[in-house]
Amino acid sequence: MKSIRKSAFTLIELLVVIAIIAILAAILFPVFAKARENARRSSCQSNQKQIGIAIMQYLQDNDERYMVVEHDEVNPENSVTWFQPLQPYIKSEKVFRCPSFSASEDSGLATRPESDYVINIFFTHGYHSAQLQNTAEQITVEQITVGERAPNVYAFDYHPEAGSDEFDDHLKKDRHFDGANYLFADGHVKWFKWHNTLSPGPAGVGMHNRDSLELPEE
Repeated sequence: MKSIRKSAFTLIELLVVIAIIAILAAILFPVFAKARENARRSSCQSNQKQIGIAIMQYLQDNDERYMVVEHDEVNPENSVTWFQPLQPYIKSEKVFRCPSFSASEDSGLATRPESDYVINIFFTHGYHSAQLQNTAEQITVEQITVGERAPNVYAFDYHPEAGSDEFDDHLKKDRHFDGANYLFADGHVKWFKWHNTLSPGPAGVGMHNRDSLELPEE
């Protein structure tokens, strides 16, 4: 009668298999993480494009003038933000949330702002669109007319003044890899590394004030 021999992995074979799995994981996890962040960056760009379309529609309905905001530092709930007038055109609060911005990043704030994007102050004082000559190079939202808000900053706009705390601190310059998305005044969205947004245009602010507009009086 023949004996039945049970086959099994030896300890060395198991260790080799585990080592191979660990190596594959080390190679693939960064690839998956990069792919996931690429998807989030694309989603963020889509958000900003929708914001850009809403701004264009708002201009058409308001004699080509941009939104007017009101700051109430004593009672912030009474403030009028730049994105409130755009809601009739967007009808979604999710558009103002960047998928790469975690709510936990605002852990230092008592109340989280309604938008993960901040707008260039030149687009919050009713300026006429005709005052812009280089719309394809003028950031509107940071992410450039509209940009990406820095964590723990309760603000909905930023001042593009060289050396200003509101310019350096209100914007998140590396949310997507080592750069950020920017919405321009002509409606297109593009990813930039921060230093590339500082030219062309006035020294220190570049595309954030491409047409050298005078800062509005508060």
